[in-house]
Amino acid sequence: MSKNEYNCKENRREDWETPDWLFNTLDRVFHFGIDLAADFRNFKCNTFIDDRSDFLRVSTQAKVKEIDRWKWCNPPYKPRGCIKWVNPLSRLDKVVVLLPASVGAKWFTSVWGGFDLIIFLDKRLTFKGAPSTAQFDNCIAIRGNNRNLVLSDKETSILRSLGTLVYSNNIITKRVLRNSV
Repeated sequence: MSKNEYNCKENRREDWETPDWLFNTLDRVFHFGIDLAADFRNFKCNTFIDDRSDFLRVSTQAKVKEIDRWKWCNPPYKPRGCIKWVNPLSRLDKVVVLLPASVGAKWFTSVWGGFDLIIFLDKRLTFKGAPSTAQFDNCIAIRGNNRNLVLSDKETSILRSLGTLVYSNNIITKRVLRNSV
């Protein structure tokens, strides 16, 4: 995509839908119950929060904190938008967030400090409906329950298939024991 194509208003939309293959891979591990940043065109879970009920409102955040299911979020990537989303998301339990892998950006320090696992995706994404592949890298930020993320070997293997895993100290890989016959 040329610079002129990228600057076209249509290409700078903030509501690009997460690729199905990526969401489905993550859903195999986390079994999401709610999408925190969606609309009727791009939701990934049957229960979702759209811009009318806006996750960034304090009252909505309080209600979401009570949900004891895994939460999915692909927030708007508008300028300075990630900083508004990352801080409240990093205080939730059981949340998985798709973000630009902007490790040099000031807001990214909240990702390093607020999440248990970051997966730097091996390939650039083509968002659903986008005219071409994104011109930036992405990562998945994951925060477990009470800052403890417990993954089986199989779940870890599924996540490794997406890219490079960077752990915090709060990751527990549980061994799945097979009954001996």
